Amino acid sequence: MIHEKGYAEPCRAETRPVWLIGLSFDSKTRRLVDFDVEKFAAGEL
Repeated sequence: MIHEKGYAEPCRAETRPVWLIGLSFDSKTRRLVDFDVEKFAAGEL
């Protein structure tokens, strides 16, 4: 979803590593049910 929605676009020119972190919560229990983490080197996005 992070890639699909373009949330990382403002960081494209960043000179430092960029971490994309996605969290998914259960709407009934309000608990974390899934996560995804990706690290990109500078200019790699």
